[in-house]
Amino acid sequence: MKKIIYVFALLCGFAFLTSCGSDDGPSVDPIIGTWELFNVSSNVTESDFEYLEFSDRASLFGEDVYSIEFLADGTYERILEEVPLTGGSIGNIDDDGEWELDEDGDLFLEVDGTEIGGLSYEYSVAEITGSDLILEFSEAGSAFPQTKINEWFADGTIDGDGAFTVTDSEFDSLATNFSQNINTTFSLKFSK
Repeated sequence: MKKIIYVFALLCGFAFLTSCGSDDGPSVDPIIGTWELFNVSSNVTESDFEYLEFSDRASLFGEDVYSIEFLADGTYERILEEVPLTGGSIGNIDDDGEWELDEDGDLFLEVDGTEIGGLSYEYSVAEITGSDLILEFSEAGSAFPQTKINEWFADGTIDGDGAFTVTDSEFDSLATNFSQNINTTFSLKFSK
């Protein structure tokens, strides 16, 4: 009877030890998979440009779907469906190439072919989990400060529809004298 108990205890101990080992297999990079954009926000660094900021938008350009798939072989495919254009739609945008995520959390996309204007190819990964991905990128540009826009609405330089009422040369003069360089950071939130 002691031999049976001894063998049983030995088998139980062996089963316990083998069940505690790591049998999860190789780890998979959490960025691998298909991600769909669900929230976009922007932040302007300089003051008096808050009118350019937004949050909780469902799209970046007004597209119906923005998805990006990262494959384990280091390639990606990005698809934007039904991207609007004044008076219609330019349809779908599709680009693909190779991706690299460095140790600092910077994500680089190298497109096969020509880069598509307006799309970013360098991001900072702000957060990544099994189901959420937040990518950020910054753009430099120029814009008129809010105080000037308010003044131009009041004096009629800008009409009630938001259109300038001045000639092209007058607008060029306004841009030269009053536009300022700004930096905008965009935050794109994706889910699997």
